[in-house]
Amino acid sequence: MADNIELNAGTGGAVIAADDITSVWYPINKMAFGALGSVTLAVAGAGNVDGGTQRVTLAADDPAVVDLAAIEVLLTTIAGDTTDIEAAVELIDNAIAAVDDVAGATQVGIPALAVRDDSLSTRTEADGDLTQLRTDLGGRLWVKLDSVSTGVGVTGPVTDAQLRATPVPVSGTVDLGSTDNAVLDAIAASVAAVDGDTSTIIGHLDGVEGLLGTIDADTGSIMTAVQLIDDAIFTDDAAFTPGTSKVIAIGAQADEGSTDSVDEGDAGALRMTLTRLLRVVDTPHTAGGLTIFRSLDIDETEEDVKTSAGQLYWIHAINKTASPLYLKFYNATAANTSVGSTTPVLTLPVPANADSDGAGFTTNIDKGLAFSTAICVACTTGVADADTGAPGANDCVINLGYM
Repeated sequence: MADNIELNAGTGGAVIAADDITSVWYPINKMAFGALGSVTLAVAGAGNVDGGTQRVTLAADDPAVVDLAAIEVLLTTIAGDTTDIEAAVELIDNAIAAVDDVAGATQVGIPALAVRDDSLSTRTEADGDLTQLRTDLGGRLWVKLDSVSTGVGVTGPVTDAQLRATPVPVSGTVDLGSTDNAVLDAIAASVAAVDGDTSTIIGHLDGVEGLLGTIDADTGSIMTAVQLIDDAIFTDDAAFTPGTSKVIAIGAQADEGSTDSVDEGDAGALRMTLTRLLRVVDTPHTAGGLTIFRSLDIDETEEDVKTSAGQLYWIHAINKTASPLYLKFYNATAANTSVGSTTPVLTLPVPANADSDGAGFTTNIDKGLAFSTAICVACTTGVADADTGAPGANDCVINLGYM
């Protein structure tokens, strides 16, 4: 059938533009716009239609402007580049991370990224602009401190030079401001109250004792132990006061069968027997040793061996006569000894050989003989304390070892 249709063919009705498609008419319309009571056709070339159907400018009283051409370009771009769009959506999906610490949670959330900027170059963003976080080569985020203090009364924005500079020692009194609290006041008062009495500081450690409550219900014992340790510590070659200074008991390793050695300057454990007797060994040494006294003519005239308290460790005596002689030791100085009147503390016979070839003895006293005042010696021909018999010249020769 022909296109178009007459509304009232019998009376000369109007003909409506239409398109006959398989005996079905589809009306053909023209676009128009305008307020009620008026109409403006959307005519190509009249400033209203560009390219027929691409852009329509609405009435001046309508603030919205529909840019159909831009929409068409955008839709064309999307239609022609769906691969890149799908890839971008996939990247967003891959960047989603699981919610922190939620059991069984699906991946939700996007982690933040930052730009590596080793030299921390200057940026040109204005205040209020969005910008990128920056990291150093190790992935550490660059941050800027709000302020820094390099000394008393010196504060302000942190600069790179201040962060890299050697810290400036603070002298004088620093006002801690809001951080100055009762705990700091108590410490300051404790230090101010100290005058050679460290127990004052210990007495103000109540706060520390409270923290130690989880370690030991009796924190007083801990503080006492710490104080005892402190009292027992001495600097090398420092003064020790008997009856006042405290010492720490030492222990030893039980060792009955093996030997061990240490290098010069090493510390080592003392060794003891299974019955707790300390193992000691007499060893020759280049320092120390006994002092020697020698007389080639000891007689009834008393001689000083040592004018102060000491110990006698060995005696060697030779008698060159045919009759016995008698060595006599006194716990006094020669000035306070009178042979025949002062009583000796030790009398030792020196045997003879019935001729002038000489005889005598040598004795070693491991533990030593103690003389509380001094060591004095003489020799007589008789054994009695009151004897004053005089040996001849060089008849008796003695050598003594003492300390």
